[in-house]
Amino acid sequence: MRAVRTILTKARHKAIVEAVRNGLPFAQACVLSGIGRTTGLEWLQRGRGEHKRKKTPVFVAFAKAIEYAEAEGEYELLKEIRDCGQPHEVQAVKVVERKSGVIETTTTTTTKRDWKPLMTLLERKYPDRYGKKWNPQENADDEPPKVVNLPAGGPGE
Repeated sequence: MRAVRTILTKARHKAIVEAVRNGLPFAQACVLSGIGRTTGLEWLQRGRGEHKRKKTPVFVAFAKAIEYAEAEGEYELLKEIRDCGQPHEVQAVKVVERKSGVIETTTTTTTKRDWKPLMTLLERKYPDRYGKKWNPQENADDEPPKVVNLPAGGPGE
C-alpha cells in the first residue's frame, strides 16, 4: 500500500510548534503557517486518536509536540511573572543645578518588588479565592452589573 502524502511537512510542524511555544493560540499558529484552523484541529485529533481517520506516527508526534510546546510556553511565562515579583534594585538620579552654576547629582538605590504580576497570577489561577468580586455592602455607591438580554439570533435581530 502506498503512503499518502500530507501537507504536515517538517517545516510546517516546526513553525506551528514554535509559534505555540511563543504564546500564539494554536488556531492562529495554523493560519500563520498557511493552513486552516480546522485542518490543524483534525491533525491534533488524529494524533490523539479522536478522529474517524486513523492515527499515524506523524500526527501522534505533532499532537505530542503541540502539547509539550503549550506546557513549555506556559512555564516560561510563569517564570517571567515570578521574576517580576522578585526584589530588584532601582536607581534614581537627582540632578540639581545651584545658583553658583555647580551641578550636583545624587544617586539613590532602593530595592523594590512588584507584587502586581503575582497577584494577577493568583487571581487567574485561583479565581474563587483571589478573584475580584462585587460586594454590594462595600460598593454601596456602585451600581450592580447590568444584565443585557440579546435576541436568540444575535444583536442584529
